[in-house]
Amino acid sequence: MAEKIAFFLGSGCSRLSGQPMVGDLTSDMLTRELYLIEALDDQSALHYGLDRSYPRWGTLEELQAFDPIKTAEQLVPWRTPAASIQAFLRYISELPSWRREPNYEDVCGLLNVIAGAYRRSTNDPLINRILEEHHIVDKLAAIEFPPNHRYLKMDPAEQLMVIEDFVGWLVAKRIQIAPPLNGYEAFAFAVNGLRERGYLSHFITTNYDCNIERLLTQMKVPFHDGFPSNRYLDDAGRSWRVGNHLAFFGARSSALMKLHGSINWFRTHDMLGSDAGIFAVSDPQLSPEDGFKASIHIPPCAFTSKHSPEMLRGSMSKAHVYAYGIYAELFLAFEIALSRARLVVVAGFGWNDEGIAARLMRFAQAEGKKLLILDGSEAAPAVVANNWTNPHFFGDVNDGTQVSIHRQHMSSMKGDELLAMISKLLD
Repeated sequence: MAEKIAFFLGSGCSRLSGQPMVGDLTSDMLTRELYLIEALDDQSALHYGLDRSYPRWGTLEELQAFDPIKTAEQLVPWRTPAASIQAFLRYISELPSWRREPNYEDVCGLLNVIAGAYRRSTNDPLINRILEEHHIVDKLAAIEFPPNHRYLKMDPAEQLMVIEDFVGWLVAKRIQIAPPLNGYEAFAFAVNGLRERGYLSHFITTNYDCNIERLLTQMKVPFHDGFPSNRYLDDAGRSWRVGNHLAFFGARSSALMKLHGSINWFRTHDMLGSDAGIFAVSDPQLSPEDGFKASIHIPPCAFTSKHSPEMLRGSMSKAHVYAYGIYAELFLAFEIALSRARLVVVAGFGWNDEGIAARLMRFAQAEGKKLLILDGSEAAPAVVANNWTNPHFFGDVNDGTQVSIHRQHMSSMKGDELLAMISKLLD
């Protein structure tokens, strides 16, 4: 099959399925009341998936309903450092260096940068200025965790990762595992139409939800998310795929690249203490709350999930730092998909992620490449509002320009209309 098209889908494509939007999640990060539980000792921690990991967050109602009698263990009563963490996050979000009002991804990106600076003793003048002028260490020390909590014994880099994990759990609790797949009708129609014409489409997304893979599975579209197909079982008999390397672009299957991670990805560690770790991918129907507690058997070891789902980190962050390891392989796959495509269809993307936006515009300026942007926002298209293009460089589908902007959300389009646009740009 000919590889001529890639779809780039941002968070706006999940809107009609009921997934929370960025603004709502940002508000939650700063205001939602959450509590934590922690085990009394290492042995009881293993039962609750808390060993060597960050605390388990939840609402007061959720924790009151928790039944520790099932394992004859007792938990420390719930604690309330969330408000103190949120005060720290508000402080970070109000730093004067931001070019625009930051959202939860921006803040977590900066936390990653600062944590990396502590670990690697960076000489980046911007980061050093933030560390020196804004008293980050003092602010971290002021967060009110319970006395003797492990947080208070961590170095600043580890403490920053605890804060990021708090945001990760908050976001994971809001994302629906299996919502109605509303708003994808035109997308599904176009993908099927392209398959019938012999075109192989690839799919790139910044979304943490599993909407796209659920939809492709329902449509019987073969796809690969890069992870190995070898499977191992956890204590509950659930199947996991594990591996620390990604591979895409099978001869007859589409590639699905989740550049910012996913709600069903976890980092794990060896429970026997070897410090070995591996990426583990659960079934998309498994909630993060259950995935976090899993013990996965990969002989001769048993691995348990740790931290929040592997998200908020991504192949690149809005704070202009690049990740290494498995996310670097995702980033490379994104570049390869762009090199193979003649047309990229962009929908639901706000054009705020500079690393992604710059590569999409570089793609559009190469000979023989075309970019179709679907944007029904009331004001100017996001690609224009964020200064990635100007009125002299784009037109509509009939103008023959390399960048075409159609002023309509993909979710409100008819399938044959979208397929006709794509076909015209491919001809």
